[in-house]
Amino acid sequence: MQIAGRPNHFTAKPLSIEERIHPSEKPEAVFMWLLELACPIGGSMIDPFMGSGASLRAAFDYGCSKIYGVDINKNTVDLAWAKMVSKVEGGEDELPT
Repeated sequence: MQIAGRPNHFTAKPLSIEERIHPSEKPEAVFMWLLELACPIGGSMIDPFMGSGASLRAAFDYGCSKIYGVDINKNTVDLAWAKMVSKVEGGEDELPT
């Protein structure tokens, strides 16, 4: 079965425990696939349970014009923000030291 001309499934390499900043962190590829299905380029994206911020980083790469993320855990938000800043500044997924 296909959705919008794309397969309704895909495979993505899971993140290792060392790569995660959140217990249920998903690869950015998961969110990129969802954005391609549901969001126009230049659209807005909101994640009310952002966790590690992988969805926000994928939205940035995808070209969303407005990106919003919320999470109950301030420590996780701080780590997600650091990863986003690093990505925007060209440091990819490395956390600043």
